[in-house]
Amino acid sequence: MLDLKKEISKNLKAYMKYQNIDVAEFAEKCNLETERVQSILDEESMLELEELAAISRAYNVSTEYFLGLIKYPFPIAKSKEEATLYKKLSELSKDKLLEFIDRIQEKI
Repeated sequence: MLDLKKEISKNLKAYMKYQNIDVAEFAEKCNLETERVQSILDEESMLELEELAAISRAYNVSTEYFLGLIKYPFPIAKSKEEATLYKKLSELSKDKLLEFIDRIQEKI
Protein backbone atom coordinates (compact mmCIF):
# COMPACT_ATOMS: atom_id res chain seq x y z
CA MET A 1 0.00 0.00 0.00
CA LEU A 2 1.19 3.49 -0.88
CA ASP A 3 2.41 5.62 2.03
CA LEU A 4 0.89 8.92 0.92
CA LYS A 5 2.85 11.11 3.35
CA LYS A 6 6.10 9.59 2.12
CA GLU A 7 5.11 9.86 -1.54
CA ILE A 8 4.07 13.51 -1.25
CA SER A 9 7.22 14.38 0.69
CA LYS A 10 9.42 12.63 -1.88
CA ASN A 11 7.75 14.39 -4.82
CA LEU A 12 7.77 17.82 -3.19
CA LYS A 13 11.48 17.44 -2.40
CA ALA A 14 12.22 16.27 -5.96
CA TYR A 15 10.33 19.21 -7.43
CA MET A 16 12.09 21.70 -5.15
CA LYS A 17 15.44 20.20 -6.16
CA TYR A 18 14.44 20.39 -9.84
CA GLN A 19 13.51 24.06 -9.39
CA ASN A 20 16.63 24.69 -7.26
CA ILE A 21 14.60 26.37 -4.50
CA ASP A 22 14.58 26.06 -0.74
CA VAL A 23 11.65 25.46 1.58
CA ALA A 24 11.13 29.14 2.36
CA GLU A 25 10.99 30.16 -1.31
CA PHE A 26 8.70 27.24 -2.15
CA ALA A 27 6.35 28.04 0.74
CA GLU A 28 6.22 31.75 -0.07
CA LYS A 29 5.22 31.17 -3.69
CA CYS A 30 2.46 28.80 -2.53
CA ASN A 31 1.32 31.24 0.18
CA LEU A 32 2.01 28.64 2.88
CA GLU A 33 3.93 28.89 6.12
CA THR A 34 7.51 27.63 5.88
CA GLU A 35 7.09 25.59 9.05
CA ARG A 36 4.00 23.93 7.63
CA VAL A 37 5.79 22.93 4.43
CA GLN A 38 8.76 21.64 6.42
CA SER A 39 6.39 19.54 8.53
CA ILE A 40 4.98 17.99 5.36
CA LEU A 41 8.47 17.37 3.96
CA ASP A 42 9.46 15.72 7.25
CA GLU A 43 6.35 13.50 6.99
CA GLU A 44 5.06 14.84 10.31
CA SER A 45 1.88 16.26 8.77
CA MET A 46 -0.40 15.30 5.91
CA LEU A 47 -0.79 17.75 3.05
CA GLU A 48 -4.35 19.12 2.98
CA LEU A 49 -6.32 19.35 -0.26
CA GLU A 50 -6.31 23.17 -0.19
CA GLU A 51 -2.53 23.13 0.19
CA LEU A 52 -2.14 20.66 -2.65
CA ALA A 53 -4.28 22.89 -4.88
CA ALA A 54 -2.25 25.98 -3.88
CA ILE A 55 1.04 24.24 -4.70
CA SER A 56 -0.31 22.92 -7.99
CA ARG A 57 -1.57 26.37 -9.06
CA ALA A 58 1.56 28.22 -7.90
CA TYR A 59 3.86 26.04 -10.01
CA ASN A 60 1.39 24.91 -12.71
CA VAL A 61 2.14 21.28 -11.93
CA SER A 62 -0.47 18.55 -11.91
CA THR A 63 -1.67 17.41 -8.49
CA GLU A 64 -1.26 13.86 -9.78
CA TYR A 65 2.52 14.36 -9.78
CA PHE A 66 2.69 15.38 -6.14
CA LEU A 67 0.39 12.49 -5.19
CA GLY A 68 2.63 10.03 -7.05
CA LEU A 69 0.05 9.08 -9.68
CA ILE A 70 2.26 10.22 -12.55
CA LYS A 71 6.06 10.18 -12.71
CA TYR A 72 6.80 13.58 -14.19
CA PRO A 73 5.79 17.14 -13.21
CA PHE A 74 3.57 17.88 -16.19
CA PRO A 75 1.52 21.09 -16.28
CA ILE A 76 -2.06 21.12 -15.08
CA ALA A 77 -4.10 19.44 -17.81
CA LYS A 78 -6.56 21.72 -19.58
CA SER A 79 -8.61 18.87 -21.00
CA LYS A 80 -9.35 15.21 -20.53
CA GLU A 81 -7.23 14.48 -23.61
CA GLU A 82 -4.23 16.29 -22.09
CA ALA A 83 -4.64 14.38 -18.83
CA THR A 84 -4.73 11.10 -20.75
CA LEU A 85 -1.62 12.09 -22.70
CA TYR A 86 0.28 12.95 -19.50
CA LYS A 87 -0.65 9.60 -17.97
CA LYS A 88 0.56 7.77 -21.09
CA LEU A 89 3.81 9.77 -21.18
CA SER A 90 4.32 9.05 -17.49
CA GLU A 91 4.47 5.35 -18.32
CA LEU A 92 7.65 5.95 -20.35
CA SER A 93 11.09 5.69 -18.84
CA LYS A 94 13.04 8.93 -18.61
CA ASP A 95 15.21 7.87 -21.56
CA LYS A 96 12.20 7.02 -23.73
CA LEU A 97 10.49 10.29 -22.79
CA LEU A 98 13.61 12.28 -23.74
CA GLU A 99 13.83 10.36 -27.02
CA PHE A 100 10.16 11.19 -27.70
CA ILE A 101 10.81 14.90 -26.98
CA ASP A 102 13.81 14.90 -29.31
CA ARG A 103 11.73 13.39 -32.11
CA ILE A 104 9.05 16.03 -31.64
CA GLN A 105 11.61 18.83 -31.68
CA GLU A 106 13.00 17.49 -34.96
CA LYS A 107 9.54 17.82 -36.50
CA ILE A 108 9.06 21.43 -35.37
